[in-house]
Amino acid sequence: LPEEKINFTYQVSDDIYKLDYYVGATIKFYPTVDVNTDCVWNFGDGTFEESFAPQHFYYASGEYKVTLDVRLEDQHIAKSTMVDVRVQGEIGELPNIFTPNGDGRNDEFFIETKYLKNFKLTVMDNHQNVVYETSNPDFRWNGIDRFGNPVKDGRYVYVIVAEDEAGNAINKYQELIISR
Repeated sequence: LPEEKINFTYQVSDDIYKLDYYVGATIKFYPTVDVNTDCVWNFGDGTFEESFAPQHFYYASGEYKVTLDVRLEDQHIAKSTMVDVRVQGEIGELPNIFTPNGDGRNDEFFIETKYLKNFKLTVMDNHQNVVYETSNPDFRWNGIDRFGNPVKDGRYVYVIVAEDEAGNAINKYQELIISR
């Protein structure tokens, strides 16, 4: 079998990709070899698998060199490609009530996030005055405004503008009731 005939593709879900895909997807690798041969896959993240058409899951973003090592009777052929894995960001459940009254329950407003490279959260009152703003995705807000005063009970709106490691824009907003 000539070396040019040994290549491979990989597939995420039902779509064929050249280089980019997201962590969290199972990647299926397919050798384009006409005969069933002994295949050893090096996924570039320290894991190997001996199978004809494996599936692999990447746990971290990065650039990985994936190598297909094919052994035919008297031939040993290795083909490689670089695979760029980008992490798709996540923003958890958006709270709609916040009670910063010092009772130890729901005294801090926060949102769980993962894999964001840019983040901005803005809390506004019903007159669209900014009362709190942060660019830290790991923020914890105690209900004190930008001037050091406790915000009043009432209805507020918060807006999140973020970008994940894969370059996707994430924009969300939610009403927030503050009750002390």
